[in-house]
Amino acid sequence: MRSVKAFILILAGKVFLYQSPIVWAADITHNADNTISTATTGDRHIVGQPNVTLTINANTSGINNNGIKLEDRSGVNIIVGSGVTVSVINNQAIDATGTTNATITNSGTIIGNAKIIELENSAANNTTGAIINNNSGGIISGNTNTIKLHDTTSNTTIHTSGEITVTSTGQAISPGANTDENTVINNNSGGLIRKTSTGDDSEVIELGNSGTLDNSGRILNEVNPNNTAINLAGNNNTIILRNKGVLVGKIVSQGTGNKLQVAHGFGKAYFYETDGALALEDLNGNVIVKGSAGSVGLGAQETIDELLGMRAKNLRATIRRYVENEKVTKAKSGWMETFAHKSKRDGTASLLEFTTRAWGANAIQPITRDIKLLLSLEINNLSLQGDHDVNKKGFLIGIIFPENAVPNGRKFTTRGFVLGGIGWNQSNRQILTNTTSSGTLKLTSNYKSYELIAGGNMGYKYDLGENVPNFGSPINSLHTELGFTLSGSHIEDYNEDKLFFWEDRSLIQESVYLREQFSHKLDEKGVIKFGADFEHRKVLSGKDQEYRIKGTRVNFSGGRNSEFSISGSIGLNYKLPYGLLHAEFQRRIAEGRRETLGGGIGFKLEF
Repeated sequence: MRSVKAFILILAGKVFLYQSPIVWAADITHNADNTISTATTGDRHIVGQPNVTLTINANTSGINNNGIKLEDRSGVNIIVGSGVTVSVINNQAIDATGTTNATITNSGTIIGNAKIIELENSAANNTTGAIINNNSGGIISGNTNTIKLHDTTSNTTIHTSGEITVTSTGQAISPGANTDENTVINNNSGGLIRKTSTGDDSEVIELGNSGTLDNSGRILNEVNPNNTAINLAGNNNTIILRNKGVLVGKIVSQGTGNKLQVAHGFGKAYFYETDGALALEDLNGNVIVKGSAGSVGLGAQETIDELLGMRAKNLRATIRRYVENEKVTKAKSGWMETFAHKSKRDGTASLLEFTTRAWGANAIQPITRDIKLLLSLEINNLSLQGDHDVNKKGFLIGIIFPENAVPNGRKFTTRGFVLGGIGWNQSNRQILTNTTSSGTLKLTSNYKSYELIAGGNMGYKYDLGENVPNFGSPINSLHTELGFTLSGSHIEDYNEDKLFFWEDRSLIQESVYLREQFSHKLDEKGVIKFGADFEHRKVLSGKDQEYRIKGTRVNFSGGRNSEFSISGSIGLNYKLPYGLLHAEFQRRIAEGRRETLGGGIGFKLEF
């Protein structure tokens, strides 16, 4: 009820009567659907009947307690519009104690000192079935226990894409152990649930019994990442950490039957500090390690054999081009070529997606008539699913035996090579973790790898047609090549910031291939070539990788250890006055939906 208070003032012997309008708190009862369109101050809005929708489209500032009161009502729907502020001096900006199936939807700001939305039981009823929708841009903020559940509250569901903050003591969402049941909290992408002050060392969220917390947003204990973010005070709760959701602060399990599930994506690395008994499960098939909860993508190790196979294939192509061009120029001079290629593998349920880009140069210099020196320099960037990149710089050096005619067989030839070298690798991996204030951690590691590649083949050339004047040989020819490659790699052990430790690993693999090439002379200077390769690659030893996550040992055996591939190429040779220019482009398709595009440009100078 509103009233006017009168004051009598006596100043200098005179009497003054002063009337001042004082607005006392008014209880405004809503017994039917209503919309508040005009700002109110110091009033309590009471929902007097069940199944009433109260829409708040103007600022409301409540009294000391209870700005919006729907106590003991059922089916009530409270809607706070965008840009609207609902505030209270002390407790309970929205008092929903004892309600059944109440819905609170917020697109504005709901603030106060403590228990901003109260879902405790009343003297008459237990609170059950409440739904809180905090939309994107919505803010619910209080000094203490921002959303308060307690005393046999049950079946509460909280969907948030906005912000829920506690600025002093208590929790942002705070059920109590053994007093709330079946609470569901969905923190969507863009959602933020946090504790911002040092009022106490309470957690951000507490769950009682049989609750579920599904996080794709951010849950932050901004006081200290060593403090607790989530406390499972009761039993049979489930936490799901999903997508790129961030968690800062420990996960503590005080009860039994509690579970932590992780779904950050296949290959994504993470490490979470936990305390207490928790069942662990990775929903994307990653290996999850107990003793806290950690997993790491194996992409850098799992792809070693495939990258080594591509390296061997590129070297074979270089040697082949050198031999063919040496025949054209009929000179025993050196050869230099640049190359570049890009390879992409689609991800599967058990293989990581990756893209690799490489470029470099190969140089060949004769030592004797039958022995040549080959130096290969390569830079390789490997980008793996799960925010992991590996940059490599390396070289190979060795000798090749370009071509020897088989005795009594002018059209049969043999060829061989052996090379070895070293690579310097830098690994950059970003992981999700609750141990830093950002919720992420960048891990960098440097390590060396050593490679040995050897191979040989037998070829047969068949001329199609007679020699043509001025060409010196038939216009068309067909060349068949059958060969093998044996390659090995040794990677030394290395650490990733004391979280992940990789044991050294040695790998040996072989491949067998068949190549057909058709050549057509354009004129006395130019030749165009079309080729096709069929290759089978298989790892012979070294499939297993041993590693440790925070001291816990794990053994991994996986990857594409065997594959069949087919590739096609088109090349062009053109003889210059003082040498020869060569270009070739290739496309390769392998099992596991992997494609490689590449090519090289080479030149040979005569002096």
